[in-house]
Amino acid sequence: METKFTKGPWMVSLCGENNRVNASVTGADGSPVASCGGAALGYGIYSAESRERSNANARLIAAAPELYEACEMQQRLIDDMARLVGQMTLQDYALFNEAPIKARAALAKARGD
Repeated sequence: METKFTKGPWMVSLCGENNRVNASVTGADGSPVASCGGAALGYGIYSAESRERSNANARLIAAAPELYEACEMQQRLIDDMARLVGQMTLQDYALFNEAPIKARAALAKARGD
């Protein structure tokens, strides 16, 4: 299925690099994807904790294309396995049933469906 979001991989520019105040995420073509700012202490000064949180958020966002691809692959694997599975325990069935539901929901959310 064709996606509408910026194609990966996405790159991160972290807070503190080249005097950056916010961490940012850009697409492979350089187009902006996200900016992750911290809470200023005042006068443009940011705490180390705020910078670390902004950087961590940017890294998570930048991993989205790879996470999406992995989720898609797992969904295909689960669908294929479902065709092959005969007998399962009730506990296995609950997990087996819930995983594809959550994966489909996450993929739909990422696509904006």
